[in-house]
Amino acid sequence: MGKWRVLKLIREVLDEVGLRDVKTTTTHGMDVLKFAKVPSDADFRDDIKEPMLESLEEFNRTGASFVLCMFPIYFIKDVMNYTNIEFAFFDNDSGLEVQDGNVTYTNVVELMIDSVAWAIKKVEYPNMKIVIGEIGWPTDGYLHANIKNAERFHKGLLKFIASEKGTSLRPGPIDIYLHSLSDENKFGHKSGAFQRHWGIYEADGNPKYKIDFSLQVRVSNDRTATCILRKLRAL
Repeated sequence: MGKWRVLKLIREVLDEVGLRDVKTTTTHGMDVLKFAKVPSDADFRDDIKEPMLESLEEFNRTGASFVLCMFPIYFIKDVMNYTNIEFAFFDNDSGLEVQDGNVTYTNVVELMIDSVAWAIKKVEYPNMKIVIGEIGWPTDGYLHANIKNAERFHKGLLKFIASEKGTSLRPGPIDIYLHSLSDENKFGHKSGAFQRHWGIYEADGNPKYKIDFSLQVRVSNDRTATCILRKLRAL
């Protein structure tokens, strides 16, 4: 049974029990798109376009969001084939830019979001909400995966979230969920050791670096954050 049919079945059950306000959606990676050098050329892959259209129709009918999981460290290296990692960071100081008509992209996150937004727009859903279901940076087990880069990326991401500026095609606040708060030392690593090292905290709850989740300009309280993390694990 196709994923969209499962979602439709779940939607029907929720409607039957009176939970019409509960939204049903699923996650998507950047691999649902054909490769495009600029966002405005983005489109869904031909081999999955039909089920994607069916899913989007259902999301639109029920008011659900398109949930995107995005990992810039992969996209820069494996899709864009950039040897310079600077374009992955919000404080990109390399001078590397991507020009798309009158829009200039200085970081890969905004480029990735707008690529998906363009693909959705081309199939007549220009106002569908995009939610970032997962985004992060590993600290080990992959090229450019280290604590310094992870700290830099996450701090830039938090500033981007706090600015509420959004992107060229999706201006305004964007719901973004980090992947992941802590390392998962029991997680499978078939694709590589990096799968266990997405955390801002070690698996034991110790912070890898200082970061302020309040989005305020102040010194972060690592001890408090660590205690919260351990308390959540105990629940």
